[in-house]
Amino acid sequence: MNQKFKTALLLLILPLLAVAQSVITGTIKDASTGLPVPSASVLVKGTSNGTATDFDGNYTLNNVPDGAVIVFSYIGYTTQEVAYTGQSTIDIALAEDPSELDAIVLIGYGSIKQENVTSAQETIKSEEFNKGAITSPGQLIAGKAAGVQVTAASGRPGDGPVIRVRPGSTLSGSQDALYVVDGVPLDQSNASLNSINPNDIESITILKDASATAIYGNRASNGVVLITTKKANFSSDLKVRYDVQFAVEKVDNNTDVLTGDEFRQMVADQGRDTSILGDANTDWQDAIYQNGTRAIHNLTIEKGYDNTSIRASLGYNNEHGTLQRSGYERASLSLNVIQKLLDNKLKLTFTSQLAQEEIRNADTGAVGAAVVFDPTQPIFSGSDLYGGYFEYTNSTGIEPNAPRNPLGLLNSLDSQLDNYQARLNMNAEYKLPVKGLKFTGNAGIDYNEFDSYSLRDANSGGR
Repeated sequence: MNQKFKTALLLLILPLLAVAQSVITGTIKDASTGLPVPSASVLVKGTSNGTATDFDGNYTLNNVPDGAVIVFSYIGYTTQEVAYTGQSTIDIALAEDPSELDAIVLIGYGSIKQENVTSAQETIKSEEFNKGAITSPGQLIAGKAAGVQVTAASGRPGDGPVIRVRPGSTLSGSQDALYVVDGVPLDQSNASLNSINPNDIESITILKDASATAIYGNRASNGVVLITTKKANFSSDLKVRYDVQFAVEKVDNNTDVLTGDEFRQMVADQGRDTSILGDANTDWQDAIYQNGTRAIHNLTIEKGYDNTSIRASLGYNNEHGTLQRSGYERASLSLNVIQKLLDNKLKLTFTSQLAQEEIRNADTGAVGAAVVFDPTQPIFSGSDLYGGYFEYTNSTGIEPNAPRNPLGLLNSLDSQLDNYQARLNMNAEYKLPVKGLKFTGNAGIDYNEFDSYSLRDANSGGR
């Protein structure tokens, strides 16, 4: 009887669920031409549930709740909002937004008005960047550009996110985009966006289509990320600004493992010898993790004259990771100078970024060891062997088939990577006598020097 009741109740609930979450289809077109608008955004307002139109302007939006507001948008067009009241089809005609068409955007080989852009590109300005104690420039645009994936490479301090502009066409080759900072393409084999202070970035433009390869060659086959740094305005007052940001990180969810008491009880219940077990109750995951801290300091000075603008900034970042002995430090110095000459016919722009990075590496093997190491054993053995840490041993030394003490792994390793970076660029722009025609020359250098070492305590028993 109970089974029949449950079946009847399920049949009653299923139609209600189907009504509550609906599917909307439709087409988005240009209001003036009637042509379809591809890659337009369709989003349920206030949520991350959205989609984009295909080449013919068609879209399908799933899981739309009753009473939701659907937002239709595209660069250069006025955004429209439509209340959902059960419609199965919503067709939209987007009108051009004149204020958007006058915006100046970068296209790799120069800058033009938004209304004249024919390539697939997207620009994120500083006021649109993600906020917070951000270390890497990639974190500024996470979730800000359609179709661009920004994912964390690892949890290690100093590791910037991986940026994918479009899916790669190779299984073994690099799928990284080409990074260009103030006109200087970075060496893809050693490109380190973390050496750039996020506080110095004015905008990030992403070139998505294959037209970028006509400028930068096959290096741009996976897309291009153009980074423009901040400059001072002409005829502006002296500005001095200092700001500091502080953040705390902690590990919220550890792997669920047995406590020492639970492990001893399990062994006893199975009728096995408990004499080899210890008397401790050690939470190894709690022992290797700590509250991570991040402090970011920035000092900026800028001044603008009639024909000269100067901006200088000094930044310092100090981060302690959630895994003990992991950390990251960066000191950066930038200088941007613009000088106009010859009655404003000639404009010289000099930009420079200097940075020193220090990445302190922890033994990540401690993370796995903390999950499987015996919780009945203490952290320290009471002897001087193996740095004083408890280890499983045999007649010849450490037992090779047993896991190592997690804290012993962390504290016996001293590993560090240093990066010294210098990026300089000089740009000259001269207006020729022919109206609208100008000559532009650009020269730059991107220099990186890496030093690293890794030392294991000789008394740790090796690894």
